[in-house]
Amino acid sequence: MTELVYSGQLWAAIPIAFLAGLVSFLSPCVLPLVPGYFGVLGASDGTRRALVVRVTLFVLGFTAVFVTFTALAATAGAWLTRWQDLLI
Repeated sequence: MTELVYSGQLWAAIPIAFLAGLVSFLSPCVLPLVPGYFGVLGASDGTRRALVVRVTLFVLGFTAVFVTFTALAATAGAWLTRWQDLLI
């Protein structure tokens, strides 16, 4: 395992992964989420467990919204495909 770490490939991958994460964090899709996420992180009551619970609920909330929108879009797409000849 240590051979992989010190072989040089991992050392090259770390800055690339960091830059990719930074670019995705600053993308227009993610950037509007940042204030809310920092608000969740900034709500201080001192315990690590409370922080983990808040962050988990934040992520689950956005996951629920995007899964719901995706399911609705897939349903609409299936309905439109079914009636494609009539619509065209």
